Amino acid sequence: MLIKSNTPLSDNELRRVKLAFQSETEITVSVMERVADIFPYTDISADEDILYIGKPPWDLTQEIEV
Repeated sequence: MLIKSNTPLSDNELRRVKLAFQSETEITVSVMERVADIFPYTDISADEDILYIGKPPWDLTQEIEV
Protein backbone atom coordinates (compact mmCIF):
# COMPACT_ATOMS: atom_id res chain seq x y z
CA MET A 1 0.00 0.00 0.00
CA LEU A 2 1.27 3.45 -0.87
CA ILE A 3 0.81 6.41 1.43
CA LYS A 4 1.07 9.89 -0.06
CA SER A 5 1.42 12.81 2.32
CA ASN A 6 2.63 16.39 2.63
CA THR A 7 5.11 15.60 5.41
CA PRO A 8 7.10 12.47 6.20
CA LEU A 9 5.37 10.09 8.57
CA SER A 10 7.24 8.90 11.62
CA ASP A 11 7.92 5.22 12.19
CA ASN A 12 5.28 5.29 14.92
CA GLU A 13 2.66 6.79 12.57
CA LEU A 14 3.47 4.21 9.88
CA ARG A 15 3.18 1.42 12.45
CA ARG A 16 -0.20 2.76 13.62
CA VAL A 17 -1.48 2.97 10.02
CA LYS A 18 -0.35 -0.60 9.46
CA LEU A 19 -2.22 -1.66 12.61
CA ALA A 20 -5.34 0.10 11.28
CA PHE A 21 -5.31 -2.44 8.45
CA GLN A 22 -4.95 -5.36 10.85
CA SER A 23 -7.19 -8.20 9.61
CA GLU A 24 -8.23 -6.17 6.52
CA THR A 25 -6.35 -5.94 3.25
CA GLU A 26 -8.62 -3.39 1.59
CA ILE A 27 -9.51 0.18 2.39
CA THR A 28 -12.90 0.10 4.12
CA VAL A 29 -14.92 2.62 6.10
CA SER A 30 -13.74 1.13 9.39
CA VAL A 31 -10.10 1.36 8.26
CA MET A 32 -10.60 4.99 7.25
CA GLU A 33 -12.13 5.74 10.66
CA ARG A 34 -9.12 4.21 12.42
CA VAL A 35 -6.70 6.16 10.22
CA ALA A 36 -8.65 9.38 10.87
CA ASP A 37 -8.18 8.76 14.61
CA ILE A 38 -4.40 8.68 14.05
CA PHE A 39 -4.42 12.01 12.18
CA PRO A 40 -7.14 14.18 13.73
CA TYR A 41 -8.16 17.34 11.85
CA THR A 42 -6.36 16.11 8.72
CA ASP A 43 -7.93 15.29 5.36
CA ILE A 44 -7.80 11.54 4.71
CA SER A 45 -8.83 9.97 1.41
CA ALA A 46 -8.16 6.80 -0.52
CA ASP A 47 -8.10 5.55 -4.08
CA GLU A 48 -7.54 1.86 -4.83
CA ASP A 49 -4.26 1.01 -3.03
CA ILE A 50 -3.20 4.59 -2.22
CA LEU A 51 -3.93 6.36 1.05
CA TYR A 52 -3.75 10.16 0.89
CA ILE A 53 -3.01 12.11 4.07
CA GLY A 54 -3.40 15.89 3.94
CA LYS A 55 -4.23 18.11 0.99
CA PRO A 56 -2.50 18.11 -2.40
CA PRO A 57 0.22 18.35 -3.47
CA TRP A 58 1.36 15.14 -1.86
CA ASP A 59 5.13 15.48 -2.11
CA LEU A 60 6.10 12.32 -0.27
CA THR A 61 5.32 8.69 -0.95
CA GLN A 62 5.92 5.94 1.57
CA GLU A 63 5.06 2.26 1.32
CA ILE A 64 3.87 -0.24 3.91
CA GLU A 65 2.98 -3.92 3.74
CA VAL A 66 -0.60 -4.74 4.71
